[in-house]
Amino acid sequence: MIAITTSQNSFPVLQASSMDRHITSNFEILAGSLGMFLVISLTLWIALYDRVILPLASKVMEKPAYLSSKQRMGIGLCYSFLSMVVTAIVERIRRAKTIEEGYSDNSHAVDYMSALWVVA
Repeated sequence: MIAITTSQNSFPVLQASSMDRHITSNFEILAGSLGMFLVISLTLWIALYDRVILPLASKVMEKPAYLSSKQRMGIGLCYSFLSMVVTAIVERIRRAKTIEEGYSDNSHAVDYMSALWVVA
């Protein structure tokens, strides 16, 4: 089921292409590369969970601590759902700003809203 969320590749790219992608005045992130934030964050989270959180929880509880596969899948589905909710909220705000600024008829216009909202 998480594949449904991760397979939504085209919408965030289209969304980010109409937003401000500048990190600094000279550096702009490509819209298609924003998906790498997902890969990087998942990799970091797995390493943090496996090497820091589980050993720390086991030490505090004084017994082996772990989440079952079902619990991890449930938590992952909840996060997946929440990410889609955040995406919908960001799109609603972006669309309202576009209409407010008068760019709704211009498909090449760039909003001043940061594309890093798509990453969140």
